[in-house]
Amino acid sequence: ARELGWLALTHKVPVSAKMHTVDRMLALLSPVGVEPVRDMRLYVSEEDRLHTLADVDLPSGGYIVIAPGSRWPGKCWPAERFAEVARRVLHHGYKVVLVGSRSEREHAGRLLNLADNNKKVIDRMGATTIGQLMAIISLSRMVIANDSAALHMAVGFDKPIIALYGPTNIDLVGPYKRNADVIQHLGKGDVLDHKREASGKILMDRITAEEVC
Repeated sequence: ARELGWLALTHKVPVSAKMHTVDRMLALLSPVGVEPVRDMRLYVSEEDRLHTLADVDLPSGGYIVIAPGSRWPGKCWPAERFAEVARRVLHHGYKVVLVGSRSEREHAGRLLNLADNNKKVIDRMGATTIGQLMAIISLSRMVIANDSAALHMAVGFDKPIIALYGPTNIDLVGPYKRNADVIQHLGKGDVLDHKREASGKILMDRITAEEVC
């Protein structure tokens, strides 16, 4: 409705703005006689699954996915802290796979430097299709990410997640029914506006590498 979509619609369905976005979307179905099924499972095509399995750099024994980017800079946890977490993951014997879009590489400097100097950190940022990204996540052991597509894909594959949130209302757009897996530190007077980079950075900076580890 905010984008004037209501001009082309024939029915209006009252839905509470306090509901999670997924539930709000599904709430449009009941009034037209369709009972919603709350099944968030995602599926990978056989082509994308085989492509990922054929990637010689990806270990068959499992790996941890780190998605350090987000569409909005105010949602991004500092790259140097992601790098610190990655080093801890490596210490425990797991490989790390970096995922995200090509435009997010600029934010991931410290992590990409780690990938350049350690063969156990596999850089796939900007190097996958959406389907291949889904396949990488589906075969992982867990996902550590900001509020991003990769994180919500992990929910769809029922993977363990550590979700790093700052200027976002998780009750509305957090990982669906996975609020217990979110790290977020809010205080009185905090503004939840992901488009305000400076205030978002303050909130993301409250998350320490130690608590993520």
